[in-house]
Amino acid sequence: MQQIELTARKREAGKNAAKRLRRKGLLPAVLYGKDIESLPIALDAREFTRAYESTGRNVLITLTIEEDGEASKHTVMVKEVQRHPLRREIIHADFHRISLEDKITTVVPLALAGEEQVEKAGGILQHQLWEIEVKVLPTEIPEAITADVSELRVGDNLTVGGLTVPEGVEVLTPPEEVIVSVVAPRVVEEAPEAGEEAAEEGAPEAEEAPEEEE
Repeated sequence: MQQIELTARKREAGKNAAKRLRRKGLLPAVLYGKDIESLPIALDAREFTRAYESTGRNVLITLTIEEDGEASKHTVMVKEVQRHPLRREIIHADFHRISLEDKITTVVPLALAGEEQVEKAGGILQHQLWEIEVKVLPTEIPEAITADVSELRVGDNLTVGGLTVPEGVEVLTPPEEVIVSVVAPRVVEEAPEAGEEAAEEGAPEAEEAPEEEE
């Protein structure tokens, strides 16, 4: 599994302090987890955003925290990010310190396979579930779980219980939840031509005007 390294430093808590950090290009964040007190930290905003948006929330991070001339290393994952409501840039992050030997609960995206076969058979896929919750060791988190829909036909659906998951992955999402359904294409009837519609309703045909006698 991919793992990245980030460096942070302890920061002053509070909203005003957080605003000052953002003006300097730093991202306010919090580190918490088992056997550790909640610790306010700050790190380079661009570096974190680039790493987070290229790898996603399930990446393992070696976080080095500098404090009073000393450094401590922590294995963490991103628990949550907050974004600016208008600019959508990340303005705060929560890091959760983890143990590589303990299972964690997280969400994993679903990737569909076999859509072409469904379309060739005349069906249309309705995708309803995009990710599932799992419990797994941090080092064994799959990037995605494949949902094979190639054998589905009109009227069929695939539920969470029908997924094939890697060994060691415990699915927490209810098995009856529907991932995709296959429906028939909608048939759109063409509207009749104006003349045809009049004829069908028994409307009299237009008469030609008589020629004038000379």
